[in-house]
Amino acid sequence: YQEMHSNYFPELENSAEEFLSDNGLEFKDINESTLSKILKDKYNVSVSLFDEEDQPLLANLRSIYKPKSGRLLLNKRISSEQRTFTIAKELGFFYLDLKERPMTSSWIEVNSFDEVLNNFKASYFAGALQISQNLLIDKIKDWFAQKHWNPEYFEKLTQSFKSTPETLLHRMSNLIPQHFGINNIIFVRFEAQSGSTDYKLTKEMHLSRKLGSRETHTEHYCRRWVSINLLDNLSFKQSIGKYSKPIIEAQTSSFVEAKSEFFVVGIARQLHIQRNINESVSMGFGLDDPGIEQIAFLKDKKIVNNQVNKTCERCSIFDCKERLFAPTVLQKQRRIKEMKKVLEKF
Repeated sequence: YQEMHSNYFPELENSAEEFLSDNGLEFKDINESTLSKILKDKYNVSVSLFDEEDQPLLANLRSIYKPKSGRLLLNKRISSEQRTFTIAKELGFFYLDLKERPMTSSWIEVNSFDEVLNNFKASYFAGALQISQNLLIDKIKDWFAQKHWNPEYFEKLTQSFKSTPETLLHRMSNLIPQHFGINNIIFVRFEAQSGSTDYKLTKEMHLSRKLGSRETHTEHYCRRWVSINLLDNLSFKQSIGKYSKPIIEAQTSSFVEAKSEFFVVGIARQLHIQRNINESVSMGFGLDDPGIEQIAFLKDKKIVNNQVNKTCERCSIFDCKERLFAPTVLQKQRRIKEMKKVLEKF
C-alpha cells in the first residue's frame, strides 16, 4: 500500500496541518504536555505511566490504550520524543475518526487489514505533527547541497527536530519521492542485544523494487551492510565505556545479485524501553535513480563502497572476509540449475 502511493499521503499531511490550525498551534508548540492536554480536554483520555516493575510482562510495550477507562498508559522508560509521538498517534486515531485499531503500540495479534491500515495512518499523522513538511523539505535541500559527506552535518539535521532518528528517516521517506523525485528508496530497522551478533530485522520498506534485505528467521544477514556495522560499532563503544550519543555512518552498497547500487545512511542508538537492546535504522537511495543527481556529496570519494548481498546463505562473494556461514541456498539453487540442464538432454 505504501509502495503504491510512493509512501506519501497528502490527505494525512493536510489533516496534521488542520489539527494545528483547529487547536491554534504551530509545529514548535508540539510536545507531550500540550498534546496530553488536548487529548484530555477534547477526547477525555488521560495519560499516565507504567513500568516493568508494575507490569513485567508488558515491559516491551511503549503504550496501552484502555478505552473503557479512557486512559493511555505510557511506558516509563521511553524517551520524551517517543512519548510525544505516542500521544500524537493517539490523537490521530480520534482526529481521523479511525475506529478499528490496535490497543497496544506493538502488535500482539493482527485482526484485519483495516486495523493495520488505520494504525499506519495514525502513525503517519503523528510523524507529520512532529516534523513539519515544509521545514524538513528545506533541511533536505540544504543537506543534498553539501559537497562532502559529513556525519556531523547529518547529526545536526537529526537534532533540529524533536523526534527519534526513526521518525526522522520515515518522514524523509515520505517527502523525498514526492518533492525530490527520488523514487528508489529502501528503509530497514535492525535490533540486537548489546554484544550479540544475533541481528533481528524488525522493519523494512522498499519503494519501486524489492531488493536488499528480506525477512528471514533461518538465514544470516550480510555483515557488510552499514546497518550491521553500526550495531557492531555501537556494541564495541558500549563495551569500552565510550558510547555517549547515536552513531552515524554511510556507504554506497553494491548489491551483487541484484546488480543495483545504493547510497545508505544509518543511525544506531541504545533503546530506552528494553535493557541492553540496540537499534539501527537505515535509509538508502538508488544510485541509478535519475533524481539522485541533485545530491552533491555523492561525488565525495571518502564515501566507502562495499559489495553486499542479502544473506551469507545466498551470497556468491566467496572471498568475503566477513562471511560467517556457507552459501547453502546458493549451492542448492545451482544444483537444481545443473539438474535441469541434464534433464533437458534426456
